Amino acid sequence: MSRPLSPVDRVLLLAARVELPPAEAAELATLVAAGIDWDQLLEDGRIFGLRPLLYRHLGGLPVPEPVRKNLARVYQLQSLKSMRLFGVLGRIEATLAEAGLPAKLLKGAQLAPWLYQDIGLRPMGDLDLLIRPGDRAAVTEALAGLGFKAQAEDAAVYNNPVDAELMQRLHHPPPLFLEPICRVELHLNLLLEDYPGPDPILEEIWALPGPHLPLEIHFLFLACHLDRHVREDGTGYLYWFCDLHELLGRAGGELDWNRVTALARELGKAPALARALGWLREGWNTPLPPGVAAGGGPPLAAILAAGRHRGPQPPVMPLLWQKLAMIRHAHGWRARTRYVAGLVAPSRAKLRAVHDPRSPLAWAFWYGAHPFWQFGRALKRLVADARRRLVP
Repeated sequence: MSRPLSPVDRVLLLAARVELPPAEAAELATLVAAGIDWDQLLEDGRIFGLRPLLYRHLGGLPVPEPVRKNLARVYQLQSLKSMRLFGVLGRIEATLAEAGLPAKLLKGAQLAPWLYQDIGLRPMGDLDLLIRPGDRAAVTEALAGLGFKAQAEDAAVYNNPVDAELMQRLHHPPPLFLEPICRVELHLNLLLEDYPGPDPILEEIWALPGPHLPLEIHFLFLACHLDRHVREDGTGYLYWFCDLHELLGRAGGELDWNRVTALARELGKAPALARALGWLREGWNTPLPPGVAAGGGPPLAAILAAGRHRGPQPPVMPLLWQKLAMIRHAHGWRARTRYVAGLVAPSRAKLRAVHDPRSPLAWAFWYGAHPFWQFGRALKRLVADARRRLVP
């Protein structure tokens, strides 16, 4: 049995939307008048990326002045940061268009100005772009002309070529940085890490003009992105839930639900979609069409508790388990063997990036000691995570 939502939990869920309906606004006012743990709310707002929306919804309520000032400062800083990000995005789009390199906007880059109307309300730390896999080198070169740089070469990021192929297929290549303004993540795929055949989604996407994804595909991508983080980390930013709720509120009438559910079934994403819709129904009472499956995920109270326990860094052991779990995506026993070998004995470039050995003796030492160093680091972080969970 899951624990009930606390008053702070309820305030967070009420604030995780752009507009508050009258009944929810009255509930929020009642919770504030009854008194809540303001320190906990500020900390949770930081953890779950919700301080700008808290600022919006608590503005007309009797909130302690230090809390109001804190939320106002965060909102102002996010507004300035987002203005810089969108200024850079305009330059990126113009540069890629001139070079004949198409790109699609993902997540906040598309959603902040459309769904939130105020770009300061939707936290953004980077720009996410979907590009054609074969264009990665050309896009990287084009962005280098704007001053973007990678913090490290691929060889220093991945353990070996099999690790590089899997990570780029399942996640995305290493980000590019325009210090200190902007980070860009280049995505090479959306949903198809487990799909056995050709990529019909990307074929459809690149056949369409413009920088925006088809509505149904973007919604399914956002739902699967949220579900993946909850499965892997136990939690997720509340503005990811807000993205889905607002998208359905603003464009739900235009959404072809038959297309969404059929695509989810075809790609093996129906359980992920159902879990995401279940959270929207539980926490936001989001209207859903009759007959659409919703549910099957952990309750929102557990997701919020996991976010508080996790702290600023996820525990290492689950991350190592995720790396091991990626073996199933490698094609053939040779690739799987090379992938595991890379975890134990990574490439020379990766060892140089991690340990910076300066002599032949140091190289020999780290080739043998690297697996033990990994285990010790993981154990240390696991103990630290356990302490966070046990100590109130």
